[in-house]
Amino acid sequence: MGRQPGTTGLLALTALVLAGGAVGAAHAAGEPPRPTAYRKPIALPPLEQPGRVDLALDPDVYRDAQPSLADVRIRDGDGAEIPFRIRRQERSVAESARELSVRDLVTTHDGALRFVLDAGVGAPAHQRVRLSVRDSLRNFRVPVRVETATDGGAWQIVREAGFIYRIEADTKTADTTVSYRPSTARFVRVTVGADHGRSLPLAGVALVAAAATERIEERVAATVVARDQETMRRTTRLVLDRRSRRPVDRVEIDVAEREFRRVLLVEGSDDRTRWAFVGSGAISAVENGGVRERATSVRVPETAARYLRLTIQNVDEPALTVSGARLFAVKRSVVFDAVPGRRYTLEYGAAPAPLPPPASTAAAAADLDEGPRRAATLGASQPMAAAPAARLASAAVAAWSTTAAALLTLASLVWRLTRGLRLAG
Repeated sequence: MGRQPGTTGLLALTALVLAGGAVGAAHAAGEPPRPTAYRKPIALPPLEQPGRVDLALDPDVYRDAQPSLADVRIRDGDGAEIPFRIRRQERSVAESARELSVRDLVTTHDGALRFVLDAGVGAPAHQRVRLSVRDSLRNFRVPVRVETATDGGAWQIVREAGFIYRIEADTKTADTTVSYRPSTARFVRVTVGADHGRSLPLAGVALVAAAATERIEERVAATVVARDQETMRRTTRLVLDRRSRRPVDRVEIDVAEREFRRVLLVEGSDDRTRWAFVGSGAISAVENGGVRERATSVRVPETAARYLRLTIQNVDEPALTVSGARLFAVKRSVVFDAVPGRRYTLEYGAAPAPLPPPASTAAAAADLDEGPRRAATLGASQPMAAAPAARLASAAVAAWSTTAAALLTLASLVWRLTRGLRLAG
């Protein structure tokens, strides 16, 4: 008996659904898992006995780990977690400041203020002057010169290109501190420029002691992906793409001009659409007779944003010629105790939430900052499975269940249609 009209298409559709279900199930069962985490073998230095090692992190880890490195783990060959500590290679002493009385205050013909600070006999080394400016002055940018002298000695310029500023526009930021090379001179003379012909309303002056700082930093790769100059806003902008989330805290730019004073604003974003203020700083340069200074580096709070936007506030001065920029970060490493002959791996990846340190290893890792360390290195990255086999099996079962339900529905439809055609014939 010949097949009734209309049933051929339905049977073909049934075959297609069956084939599709089989393909979908095979795809679910056989699809390789997407890597969401990675491991790297650790190459230990030659060890004759258990010893402490310092493992430098590489660009792979900074690219795929969480910015906080909270997902990093060290395991031995048996899979046991090993106590470790993330070492930030920077140490600094909290600064101390002394409020000092102003002596020999004069106002120059152009509105600049000049005064002297007495640090006292045998005063500790100092390296910054902090000026307090009354809140009544909301927007300013004025030059500041700093000179030092000993008892009866001549004045020596220690900072010529310094300046202080306050910006209260779209972004509110300020820096009223001027740094100079550490000095033990007793007397400090400060000249504060005028703001549009008016003397700055100072509320106080402090001398900041020199602080010992140890810092080992690394350059972080970044590419300039946008550059523009806005005449109306009187700004010059660069956008840098780091292609990673490694936290950075120092920006350095290349400027062609030999003399300038500008404010550099730093903003961060992950999508180049929504920008958040990160920090600001003063950049300047001067070549005046025998004085030559250049400061084009700005420290900002650490940021893990992928994109950084650098905005130079030109105000009423010509735009600067900026040829490039560089980013820097404090070097970090992993410290742990290793046993000769054992294998160790470092694990990291995109965990859904920061993992708390294992309770059993937190106390053991507390003393890892002390003692000598030997350098260890990382090997090639190896992806770790994102989903266990059970999850893949359940996906296959689900695919076959869906296919079976579709087949039952189509079979019922085919049977009814065929029955109806036979009755009609």
